[in-house]
Amino acid sequence: MATLSSTPFHVCKDEHGLPEQAATRRKVTWQEWQGIRNRVLAALRPLGTVGEVGDTPLDAPSEEAAFHAAVVEEEDPVYYVPDHQENQSALFFEVEVRSTSAISLLVLEALWGVVEKHRECGVSIYTPNVRLYYLDAHGVWFLDATRPPVKTLADALALPVVTAPKA
Repeated sequence: MATLSSTPFHVCKDEHGLPEQAATRRKVTWQEWQGIRNRVLAALRPLGTVGEVGDTPLDAPSEEAAFHAAVVEEEDPVYYVPDHQENQSALFFEVEVRSTSAISLLVLEALWGVVEKHRECGVSIYTPNVRLYYLDAHGVWFLDATRPPVKTLADALALPVVTAPKA
């Protein structure tokens, strides 16, 4: 498993502090995108259920055939990873959790392992409507460092927690 010990960490008050996504801006094939998504699922599977759709077969004759060959792995997963590619020029992935208790250092390490192997990709972790972390080749961004579990993880990593001044 990947280690976070040498990973650059950044704390910012909101998404405006994130860098421009380092996720690749070249055209990517559906096999490349789904292949990395399969690796995201594999990284998270030991930590909880994943889905809704499981691994996508990469040897299908077309993207449509692959979509129809993929099966629902878990209808209410701990880690929901959308199975559709937003556009053909980004290796960007999302992981939605229903509860912040599903986010731990082990989850960040597992996803960091995927990012380390695929330096052109980016991964966001969020609860419904609230993005908490963003991982890419530049490191891990903690958003709203006053909110659990972000504060807990920031404390565990001995990160300085910077809060925005009251407006």
